[in-house]
Amino acid sequence: MTRRTALTRLSVSGVAAALGAVGQRADAGGQGGDVIERFVVGPFQLAEWFRPDAAKGLLEEYAVANVPDIKDFNTALNASPLFLICSRDVTNPKTPLFPEKNHDPLLAIAGTPIWSWTEKDASFTIRVKKMDVACDTIRNGESPPWQRVIASVALQFIGENVLIRSSCTYNVVEEIAFEVSGKLLSCKRP
Repeated sequence: MTRRTALTRLSVSGVAAALGAVGQRADAGGQGGDVIERFVVGPFQLAEWFRPDAAKGLLEEYAVANVPDIKDFNTALNASPLFLICSRDVTNPKTPLFPEKNHDPLLAIAGTPIWSWTEKDASFTIRVKKMDVACDTIRNGESPPWQRVIASVALQFIGENVLIRSSCTYNVVEEIAFEVSGKLLSCKRP
């Protein structure tokens, strides 16, 4: 299991523990090198990224079981918020910067990444199949420095009854821009 995979399914306390090593040197020995500090951007609500009101037809098309009410669906997705775990170089604490390499942000979910609804002999399940984030832009030369990343979450929908099982995967993608302080600048579809 890679570090990226291991950090994608953390509890709220897990996110805090992942941030526990603040101010460590970037090199393995802890001597010299840049001082890297981790910080969190978020929370982000998965239901806002997915926008189930617009995708209700998609849900019904692949569901062989009764699809949950949109309100229940939103509540379930929002019960597990998403966070970006980011890094900043605080070698000079007065002017923190984003590291230029080897410190890509991680996308973490706090809570359960699977939700199920069952009614008689049918069930409908949504699970987070994959989460990823990639650095798009770093602007350390601006005041304040800011970074833009592209985050994606693959949601798998599974509907089944006693006769049939149907599933599909739906990807949601968001463009997130934030300052080196952790202040969110924007979160929108690219």
